[in-house]
Amino acid sequence: MIWGHSSLIGPFGEVTATAGHEEATVICEIDHSMIQTIRHKYKQDDWKVIRKLL
Repeated sequence: MIWGHSSLIGPFGEVTATAGHEEATVICEIDHSMIQTIRHKYKQDDWKVIRKLL
């Protein structure tokens, strides 16, 4: 079995923090203004259209 390498992933797929194989706590700062920008730019209805295309 493979364990470890838990990661925090940003909204565009970028890895913001990664743990190793050992037990660890992964902490990452959240940019709340970026979250608001993304929510405004990519509204939920847009994602429904993308899901239908897939």
